[in-house]
Amino acid sequence: MAELLITVEDAKKYARIDGDYEDDVVERLILFAENYIKSALGDDFPREDPRVQTIAKLIVNDLYDNREFTAQSGNKVSNAVRHICSSALQQIRMEMRSE
Repeated sequence: MAELLITVEDAKKYARIDGDYEDDVVERLILFAENYIKSALGDDFPREDPRVQTIAKLIVNDLYDNREFTAQSGNKVSNAVRHICSSALQQIRMEMRSE
């Protein structure tokens, strides 16, 4: 597996996640963040740019905190996450049409 854009430990530190019982969830969110950034900036995006690193951490943190897309969640899903998901789905649709 290729090196993650940010480490699981960095993401957990930023999001204040203790323990390692949800490391697999955090790793999947990092992969989502990386794919989102790649879709927005292209394959050759600057992986080491501090802004890119921060954007990845913000995405992971927000998605982790708001990972329940259910009515029972009390509408905890932030507008930012809704926008990111909507935008990501649109990007995937566009990619699928171009194949």
